[in-house]
Amino acid sequence: MSTSSSPMVSVILLTYNHEKFVRQALDSIESQRVNFETELIISEDCSTDATRSVIDTFLKEYKGKVTLLYSDVNLHSAFVGTRALDAASGKYVAYLDGDDYWASDYKLQRQVEFMELHPDCALSHHDVARVDPSGAVLRLMPGVQRTATIDDLIEGNFIQSCSSMIRRSAVERLPDWLVGLPVLDWPLYMLAAEHGTIGWIEGVLAHYRIHDGSVWATTTLARQWAGSIALLEVLEAHFGEGRRSAFAASRANLVRQLQDALAHDEGRGVGEMVARERELAAVERAETAVAASRSAAAEAEQRALMALGREAAALALVVQKEHHTLQLQYQFSQQEQRYVEREQQLQRQHADWVRRSDDERMVWRGETDRLVALLSENSHLLRRERRTGRRLLGIGVALLAVLSVAVMWLAFVS
Repeated sequence: MSTSSSPMVSVILLTYNHEKFVRQALDSIESQRVNFETELIISEDCSTDATRSVIDTFLKEYKGKVTLLYSDVNLHSAFVGTRALDAASGKYVAYLDGDDYWASDYKLQRQVEFMELHPDCALSHHDVARVDPSGAVLRLMPGVQRTATIDDLIEGNFIQSCSSMIRRSAVERLPDWLVGLPVLDWPLYMLAAEHGTIGWIEGVLAHYRIHDGSVWATTTLARQWAGSIALLEVLEAHFGEGRRSAFAASRANLVRQLQDALAHDEGRGVGEMVARERELAAVERAETAVAASRSAAAEAEQRALMALGREAAALALVVQKEHHTLQLQYQFSQQEQRYVEREQQLQRQHADWVRRSDDERMVWRGETDRLVALLSENSHLLRRERRTGRRLLGIGVALLAVLSVAVMWLAFVS
């Protein structure tokens, strides 16, 4: 990676207690093949393990532009991400958590090319694979495979942090209320989506890792649901004007997402979690029922949620993981991605060949025009010399005639 005072992309790495994984994340950043300038901003939130040591070792050999932001105490808030965004000087910003990594060396190149071709796009995302600590694929997490809007985003956050790229001008000024939130991604995407569309790029270009240290992934589903409801109310207070139906749909989606998560949960022990959290989930359902009663749609969601407790045990018995099928889907996606990258490489080579051919044709045309000009000039000189020769010949003939008359006259006189 090269350095510049005006990079095209600011890569922001957010990390806390990621000593086992952060080196892979950093290596995936360094391996990006791009034709523009980048900068790396690392925001580390006072880890209690060797995360900082791993970062320092990596930076000893890293040649790119780097900004380090270290917390003196663990902040565990959106400020860890917003301070990095404030330090970013790139046209675009790409986030990556320290326990995730980019699976394609062309991830940044492809997203920048897409964003440059779509100036109305405020942010973009791509498909992601969910993996275990060793990197084995658990399941695919496809994005919204079309141009989306803020209303789509309100109904549910479909953008994984490791897949996001945001146009910096779309989040130029961050509101004060954002800094104190426990999470950054969903609110930040909404702020950006107020200024443009949301684009999708085909292909699995990043891996989202699930492990014992994952704060969100290891949080019980009941607490995830309660936290999402609380966050949704904050977001509705700031984005809800004219979008009440989208927020109502979002609350309905939370019920369906919880049900789906119970059926596809990896590694948390669904049956055990349901038994352990039943009492807490009942309390949370009762508390959220007050807010849900505000509309007929919310009442329907309440009834679905009450039924969810009865269905949870049955769902836990029928959970089946189709790892082989998903692995084949992932391998196919990766192979297809390699074909796409190869095709883009060939297209760039063809463009270079066409450009060189155009340059050579321009040189050839210049030489041809110069030779034509020389031939034209020579032809003009030749015609002028011929006219001069004819004049001289005429004068010579006239002089010869005069001389002949003079000689004849002298002969006659004598």
